[in-house]
Amino acid sequence: IQTLLFLARADTATDGLQCETVDVGQELARVEAYYGAAAAEAGVDLRVSAARSIHARLDRTLFQQAVGNLLSNAIAHTPAGGAVDIAVSADAARLIVGVRDTGCGIAAEHLPRVFDRFYRVDRARARSAQNVGLGLAVVKSIVTRHGGHVEIDSAVGRGTEVRLILPA
Repeated sequence: IQTLLFLARADTATDGLQCETVDVGQELARVEAYYGAAAAEAGVDLRVSAARSIHARLDRTLFQQAVGNLLSNAIAHTPAGGAVDIAVSADAARLIVGVRDTGCGIAAEHLPRVFDRFYRVDRARARSAQNVGLGLAVVKSIVTRHGGHVEIDSAVGRGTEVRLILPA
């Protein structure tokens, strides 16, 4: 219910974000620390590659939520022995945060819909109370509110990479 309320508010928001200058590497280190235990328990190697000198104007809480949603999905869909990597790059125009996993991957026919509300690739998880198909919709909403967009590449059996492209 909270996720639906968040999306409804995001759709009708006329107020601005709570943006501040954020050290992106430091924020990703915090997200890594938070999700590190879940990754270790799943037998997944979680790695962050980010220079400490990358700064951007972001809503800190929403940025953490977007990256956290991606990490949660990546860990859930990566088998033990796999890896999840977060990498950051920036230039004068944009900040790119990529989350790549070595998980099960997503078939090409599903990729255009994975950011739709309530869409789930794996129908076997349809009964799970934790997976209602809103996590990636929230990610897209957050990035769009920041003036950016999301890209995804995936191959079944090889993994997925999601890139958050945000204005610098």
